[in-house]
Amino acid sequence: MRNLATNAASRTSHENTSCSEKYKIRGAKGIFRLIFWAIGILLDPLVVYLFYLGDDRKCVQVDKNFGTAICVVHFVVDIINIVFYSILELPADLNESAWIRILLICGNMIIMFPLSLEMLILIHRTKTRTVWNRVALLRYQMVPRIIRLSILTAYGSSSSNLALWAIKLLYSYVYSGEVIGSVWYVLAIYAEARCWQKACRTHKSGCPDREFRDRFLPCNESSEAYKIMNDFCSRNTIEYDFGVFRDAHQSGILEMRNFSLKHLFCFRWAMQTISGFGSNIGTASTDVSGNIFVLCVIYMAVILFYSLIREMQSDVERRKERQNRSSNTS
Repeated sequence: MRNLATNAASRTSHENTSCSEKYKIRGAKGIFRLIFWAIGILLDPLVVYLFYLGDDRKCVQVDKNFGTAICVVHFVVDIINIVFYSILELPADLNESAWIRILLICGNMIIMFPLSLEMLILIHRTKTRTVWNRVALLRYQMVPRIIRLSILTAYGSSSSNLALWAIKLLYSYVYSGEVIGSVWYVLAIYAEARCWQKACRTHKSGCPDREFRDRFLPCNESSEAYKIMNDFCSRNTIEYDFGVFRDAHQSGILEMRNFSLKHLFCFRWAMQTISGFGSNIGTASTDVSGNIFVLCVIYMAVILFYSLIREMQSDVERRKERQNRSSNTS
């Protein structure tokens, strides 16, 4: 029994050591692996800005120029990350036992699979709805990609200093702002489409009652239907409650094709909301999706603030332990 316990302990210790050695930052390759993985994660939320509202025909459309640009950049970063994985981590994964080796390699390939290449092809060859569904697949990659970034930063450096903590703080807030801003933008598009739906249901004589999914088909509304939806969903409308998405509706960013302007607007809104823990969002609304989104933002802001404070406290404790050790040895 004692031998079994000893073997199990040594096996666990060996796995932890190999894991830490695999993710260890060694030289320029390790640093660039971490940098490009962090850049790749930051690019994920930006893909949603390729969608915009065709205000002249009242439907969701794809900005092919921006979509091509962001997908090409994303694809290049994905390939660089795959190369770094093949050089720095794949040899260690191949030395594992059969099942662990298969799980590690398949898991990493799923996380690193360049969906951007598929979207780059679909943007120019298929309907908007299909592109929308492919973009939605990115959200299933986001969580494991963030977990991988946490592993890289946790095992990457054994030292802790103020500069490293400041970089983590800045990146955490920037990434949170990117995610919240992009989700706000997408949900605002949904809110606009629901307003069009309500306009069609209210004026059945002039506008056919169509399902929301048809908003992704080629735009072919009649001039009478356009007038009905344009009047019903005007910038200052009181017919429909846009709730937390009213700023996006009234600002006109949903119809913009200028990426920098609408991205800056959404990012500013998200950072302002995070810093105020959602208290500056505005008046309450009866919109269910808007209320759920606000609650998620508040919880995310609190968790982010708590985790950063906890990280700072842990850093202070580690510094004290090192000082006590050095004083004892001297």
